[in-house]
Amino acid sequence: MNQTSLVTPTPPCPVSSPALPLEERGPASSSAAPERRDRLGQKIASLPKATRDMLNLMLDDGLPYRVIIEELGETAQGLNAGSLTTWVQSGYEDYLKKGATIDEAKTQAEFAADLVRELGNIDAGAVHHACVLLASLQVFHAVEKYGDEALRKMLHTKPASFITLLNTLCNTIANDRP
Repeated sequence: MNQTSLVTPTPPCPVSSPALPLEERGPASSSAAPERRDRLGQKIASLPKATRDMLNLMLDDGLPYRVIIEELGETAQGLNAGSLTTWVQSGYEDYLKKGATIDEAKTQAEFAADLVRELGNIDAGAVHHACVLLASLQVFHAVEKYGDEALRKMLHTKPASFITLLNTLCNTIANDRP
């Protein structure tokens, strides 16, 4: 990991669905009506978290849909290949993205811990000041990337968010003074 990833967040890894044979995947979501897809996805979304976690782990392992449904037993009552296909394209994709985000945060935290260990006896105030500078750079990078038009839009559509952003910046700067 390089230091730039601390300043500019890296995009999450591309997410892909598990490689299952076509006959295991069920109907393509584009062919199903949107309201039917929503209903199918809600079946799994309404299951207990422990069941969804187990389902996601089985998808991680690449198990065929019929095996997943059998393994879930009564908990999966009413589920079919169509509902699993819809879940893979919605809830499971979210699960993979969250996992990638958590992994990236862990990697960055490990890097920060290693850096502090390598620096040895370092002034905590210097570390705090560096963090404030990095945070400020990230905000200014976002403004540079998305432009002042995005700030104008935020002010127009969600004035409270814009004021919160300004307040946070002011407090960050005020708290960083020696």
